[in-house]
Amino acid sequence: MLLNEYKLYMNICLYEQSFILSFVKCIGEKMKLNLNLKQDELKCEQCGSPINEGNAYTEEKNGKIHYFCCSHCAEKYFSKHGENI
Repeated sequence: MLLNEYKLYMNICLYEQSFILSFVKCIGEKMKLNLNLKQDELKCEQCGSPINEGNAYTEEKNGKIHYFCCSHCAEKYFSKHGENI
């Protein structure tokens, strides 16, 4: 019985490690987004409107995050540039 309890304990530990790593990765992505959002630096990639943390619309394509002021600008941008991004 002791061996089974040990195996169960090890499985729980591995599950907890996996959960913690996923959580840290998620928090890291959120922090990276917040660090990238400097008020005077970001502009909509389609129309050039200033973007701040409160009004940013983002889309990820091919591993790169694109910043827009709204979903309409994102649609225009991706339809104009297609797969050449």
